[in-house]
Amino acid sequence: MAPDFAWNSEDLAAFATTISGFATSAGAASAYTSYVSDAGSSTGSLFQQFAGIAASVGGKIQAFDDRVATYLSTAGTELANLRNYYVQADASTADALDAAVSDSTYYPNLPGGHEAGHYDNSMPNYNPYHTRPTHSYSGDPASALTTPSASEPIPNLVDLIIDCAAGFVSPSTYVLGAMEVLGIPNPLDWVYEKLAGDWNKAAVGGDALGHLADYHERLGVQLSNAKASVLGSWQGNSAAAMNSNFNRAIDTIDDMPAPLIDLKAQFENVATGMYQHAQAVASQMVALLDLLIALGITLAAAASTSWTGWGLLAGLIAAAAEIAACTTVISGILTLYELMEASINDMRAAAAADSMSFDGITLPQLGRIPTYDSPFV
Repeated sequence: MAPDFAWNSEDLAAFATTISGFATSAGAASAYTSYVSDAGSSTGSLFQQFAGIAASVGGKIQAFDDRVATYLSTAGTELANLRNYYVQADASTADALDAAVSDSTYYPNLPGGHEAGHYDNSMPNYNPYHTRPTHSYSGDPASALTTPSASEPIPNLVDLIIDCAAGFVSPSTYVLGAMEVLGIPNPLDWVYEKLAGDWNKAAVGGDALGHLADYHERLGVQLSNAKASVLGSWQGNSAAAMNSNFNRAIDTIDDMPAPLIDLKAQFENVATGMYQHAQAVASQMVALLDLLIALGITLAAAASTSWTGWGLLAGLIAAAAEIAACTTVISGILTLYELMEASINDMRAAAAADSMSFDGITLPQLGRIPTYDSPFV
């Protein structure tokens, strides 16, 4: 049985105000997800893939926080209305209405109604007078949503490579001749096509995901603390129903930090991995440039001495060795690109799994009864 009906006007008013404030913070969290989803645009094929994943992840988190904001806003309004009703109603009317509350009022979709569901053991995970441990969080949970930044800023990868292999910007006659023999375009064209993009956005997005995880943890704790506080003076069927409903909401919010922390690691791993691999590509591009210059000089020398059989033969032998060396370096660059692509694919798989968990997180339904438009009466 629930305890006899009792309530305190100031405590219930403060609780309603607190819940409405949490709704505002959930709205701030929803807006904050733009740091995750808005990676910008780029012609780089790898970055386009990352940007698509980031937009999907950020959109799902935003949708969840929009639902939280709606839930808390509605609850705050109804709690304020309930408090006003208690103020205006005589004691016997308020007591009678409280006594009429049942579990089916708040969870109409539960099998069989479960009218006594939160007064017995049929729903053991949701004891109506269960309280969670009190933590030290206070103030607005949205205070966790500080401006994100990259702990180790990621430079422009294309500029990084160009700075190391500037000879490809305006290739010499020797380099052009060597590329023609090898049948390859200017490697910088490939770099722009594959790697262009603001990869620092991945690091910033990862930091934002960490702040969002912190926010949801704080929100769950502070909701629990606020609920426990009001239950010190508010008792009865409606208080038990509110507690059971909020326990479900808090459990739902508590499910968010773990996948967010996992996604934070995925975003930051991609940012760091791209940077490290780009540095390796830059090193290989320098080696390729040196080999192309050497090959171009060898080809030019062979052409100038082709009137002698020995000169032409020596030139072709030297060129064959340099062509083989160029092919090896090019193969190494392509292997590095495959590693970059693999990191994006790993991120895509992890994001898909975590996003499925977001889709499966639902908030409890706020009920309605004809007597009064409140989920808690």
